[in-house]
Amino acid sequence: MRASGIGVSRAYHFLENEADSRQNIGFIRKDVFKKLYKESRNMSKLKHGDANKLMEILTNKGMSDPSCFWKVKLSDDGRLQNLFFRDTRCLIDYQHFGDVLSVDATYKTNKYDFICVSLVGINHHRMNVMFGLGFLLNEKVESYEWLFSMFLQAMYHKEPSIVFSDQDMAVMNAVDSTFRHASHRLCQWHINKNAVKHFGKLNKDPCFKNQWFRYMNGCESEHEFDMTWSRMIDEHDLSENRWLF
Repeated sequence: MRASGIGVSRAYHFLENEADSRQNIGFIRKDVFKKLYKESRNMSKLKHGDANKLMEILTNKGMSDPSCFWKVKLSDDGRLQNLFFRDTRCLIDYQHFGDVLSVDATYKTNKYDFICVSLVGINHHRMNVMFGLGFLLNEKVESYEWLFSMFLQAMYHKEPSIVFSDQDMAVMNAVDSTFRHASHRLCQWHINKNAVKHFGKLNKDPCFKNQWFRYMNGCESEHEFDMTWSRMIDEHDLSENRWLF
């Protein structure tokens, strides 16, 4: 309705009538004004300033690095929505170490509130290597699917064997729909961070917490992990804790 020239107040009044009451809409008129103001502020700045400079930088990068790959997604009115970039170094590292891919979407840019998504792996020295970088305007499944599709295109459609991510549902759904042959696993750091919510009284038990972190980090095989995990469950009588058992 906004794109058709209908004012916010009239559009909101229409929603009130369609939903029978304001309480059924799920947000108030003030929320609409705040969201539209934020979008127009960010998008207008991107259109007239930094986005054009970014395109210039990427174009120059492509001239000095012929294997450089970058793609952008624009809105209907030509404004920047999503961006993906990788250089030749990213491609070479992925060719050698691309069996495991970690998706980190925990950072945002300060000025425009874009989601910064780093696509990272680990080399033979156990050091992080960058496979690519994305900037997304929102955290919808469609945005992540676009990013992962561009990543596969940039890597000549070579899929990783394993993809690690946090428990964000949009990321998880996009991973499952885009990487058809990869196994999806949750990042251990996020598991550890989330686990304390399920420990209950065990948060005050230093012996248990030491065991937990030792089991999560010290096992070198699946068999060893299964054995030590079962021992922890038995020792602390955790068979009723459905999250742990």
